Amino acid sequence: MVDRGSRVGRGLARRPPPYDAGVTTAEPDHTDEAAAVEALMATSRVMTAVVARTLAGVEETVSVPQFRVLVMLRYEGALNLKSIADGLGVNPSNASRACDKLVGAGLVSRGDSAHDRRNVSISLTPEGHELVDSLMLARAELLAQAVADMRPSDRRELVPSLTAFLASVESSGLGQMLMANKAAIPPWLR
Repeated sequence: MVDRGSRVGRGLARRPPPYDAGVTTAEPDHTDEAAAVEALMATSRVMTAVVARTLAGVEETVSVPQFRVLVMLRYEGALNLKSIADGLGVNPSNASRACDKLVGAGLVSRGDSAHDRRNVSISLTPEGHELVDSLMLARAELLAQAVADMRPSDRRELVPSLTAFLASVESSGLGQMLMANKAAIPPWLR
């Protein structure tokens, strides 16, 4: 086993970093769990950085809440202002202002609802579709670069490991708890 440094006198061995997949230890399962949590926390930071990097190129045109509106419309279709406000977790007047700016930028359009003429329907323009799709593609490309740099054996383990993690989240009830307040969760995470 590779000596990663030990804390003499306390009997605690330092864990290898979560990305050092080639090192195995004979530590108890709770340490394996802690290392897995560390790896997931590091993954969360990377995913946040990927999102931030892809949004950096459009932040002068579109704010993060406005981009959330665009993503909602891209994946859920046309919505009324109440649905957008609920999705953002804001009041309808804030949602309306965000949509006004998106209309001004040519990324969404307003129209009468087909179901209720008292409601306004907000939908993406072709430019809005293009913006969302291009940013999602940029995210996928950044992640693909990282996956391509992995050792083939690690790459083969990635999908089953992530699939098992997601299944565990779902079966433990954590998924339901996290998704219970859908208004607080961006639509692309639902």
